[in-house]
Amino acid sequence: MKLTKEKTAKVTSQVIIESIGRKTDKTFRELSTIKIKSMDDFNRAAVLVKQLKEVKKVAKEKEDSITDPLQQALDAVTELFHPFYKKVDRVELETKEDMKHFLESNKKKVLKLEERVASGKIKNIGTYVRKAEELAIDSEDASVRKVWKAEIQDEKKIPRKFLVPNTQLIVEHLRKGGAPIPGVEWKQVDSIAI
Repeated sequence: MKLTKEKTAKVTSQVIIESIGRKTDKTFRELSTIKIKSMDDFNRAAVLVKQLKEVKKVAKEKEDSITDPLQQALDAVTELFHPFYKKVDRVELETKEDMKHFLESNKKKVLKLEERVASGKIKNIGTYVRKAEELAIDSEDASVRKVWKAEIQDEKKIPRKFLVPNTQLIVEHLRKGGAPIPGVEWKQVDSIAI
């Protein structure tokens, strides 16, 4: 039986996972039953979690040894196609903008045509119909539809519930010793590092 690269990678991955699983089963069982009621329990839990993290690190290295070449190949392919996709997106956007300008121009012409009919400058209804048909959008390849779009007019008037604080920017500012920020408490909290 001939093994393909995909099958070989899958078998290798399964062997690695099973091996790691055997190494960590006892640790998982012990951690699931441990009750932290003393300093000895606290220290034992820290040691077990540290062991798991070390095995996790090894597992990540094994995973990376399998996935990195694949990721590099994917990145190379993406890099090849990316300029083309960007060009298509840019040209599509520019062309749609031109098409929107054309639509706006036609809408203005229709309004002027309606004004000319209302003022009596165009008396023949056939003339109006013919000119209106010329300005109508009739395309099998493109359609015009109405979509909803939110455009921010005045950020200061937006209700608070629609604003999301930039926590990362706040933390960076405060870490650098920046001025306190109203509504933000900068404090130390306990974090267990193992």
